[in-house]
Amino acid sequence: MDLLGIARQVLGDGKISFFDVGSRNGIWELARLAPIAKTWGFEPNEIEYIKLVESKTDSELMYRMKPPVYYDLEYVNCALSERSGMGQLYVTEGPGACSLLEPNINSLGKFPYMFGGVDFISGFRVTEKSPVVLSTLDDVVEEKGVEYIDYLKLDTQGTELKILKGSKDLLSRHGVSVIKCEVLFQELYKEQSYFSDIDQFLRENGFMLMDIRFGSEHTVSPMSQRFPGDRGVLAWGDAFYCLEIDLFSDEKMKNVKMRALKCGFALMDLGYPGRGFEILKRAAGLGLNELEVIRHVLEEVPFRRKIRDFAKKITPPGLAPFLGKLFPHRG
Repeated sequence: MDLLGIARQVLGDGKISFFDVGSRNGIWELARLAPIAKTWGFEPNEIEYIKLVESKTDSELMYRMKPPVYYDLEYVNCALSERSGMGQLYVTEGPGACSLLEPNINSLGKFPYMFGGVDFISGFRVTEKSPVVLSTLDDVVEEKGVEYIDYLKLDTQGTELKILKGSKDLLSRHGVSVIKCEVLFQELYKEQSYFSDIDQFLRENGFMLMDIRFGSEHTVSPMSQRFPGDRGVLAWGDAFYCLEIDLFSDEKMKNVKMRALKCGFALMDLGYPGRGFEILKRAAGLGLNELEVIRHVLEEVPFRRKIRDFAKKITPPGLAPFLGKLFPHRG
C-alpha cells in the first residue's frame, strides 16, 4: 500500500480541495494524492490558458511529461486579486513573468546575470497590455460551492498578498489549511509585495511558517565564476505555511476531523510528514495504532523512488525534468 491507498482508507469518499493560482505550466503538485484531489487551476493569460486546456504546456512539449491525473480538474481563465472587476495583465516576453503588476526594469537591471548569464531582463519586457477579468478568492469559493481549501498554491508574480487580502471571509473562518506562496526578496515588479509583508499577514491570520525553499533562485555575477560556492543575492523562493494546530478546534472551524485528516495527508505529500502526523494526532484525534499503520506505509519507499531521489542528488538541475520521465512518482 502507498500514501494514496492509506489516504483512501482513512478519508473514505472525502476529496482534497486544491487551488493552484498561477498554473501556467501545468499542475504538478500533490502528485501522489492526485486521484483524490478536486483541483482548480487559475491562469489569466488566455494563450497559456488554452495550452492548459489542450494539454500543450511548455513542460509537456519540451520534456514530453504529462501532469498527474487529478480526480477532477477545472481551469479558470481569470486573475485573482483583492477585488472583482476588470484589470490589466502585463504580458511579457517570458510567459512566466506575466503579472497584474508592471515589471520594474530599472530594478531588474541589478540582476543581469540571473541563472548564469541567460538574458534575464528580456523575459520581463512587456509586449502588450491585455484586459483581464478579476475575481476574489472569496467570490470564487462561493461561486464554486467550495466550503474550504485544503491546499492553496499561489504563484502570481508579486500579487500574492492582494489575493490573500481578497480572501478575508475564507481566512476569518480558517477556511485554508496549507499554503504554498511564492515570495519575493528583491523588487522585480512595481508595487509588489515582499516576503515580509506576506509573512506578517499570514501569521496574523493564524498560520505558521514551516519552510522556505530557495532552489537556485539566486542572482549570479560574472565574478562568481572566480569564487566557487558563491551564493549570490536571493531573489525569490516558495514559502510553505500551515494553519496552527490549535485553530482546528476553534469554534469557527467546521468538519474539524475531516479537515485535519486532509491537511495531514496533504502535508505528507508535500514533504512534511512530521507536521502531518502532528495534525493527524492532535487535531484529527487518530490513535497510536492508526498512526503506526500510516508510518509503516510511508517508510515502505518503492525501489524506483529510491533510485530517482538518489539520481536527483547527483544530477544537474537542468536535467531534473528528465528524471520524472524515467522514474515517475508513484508513491
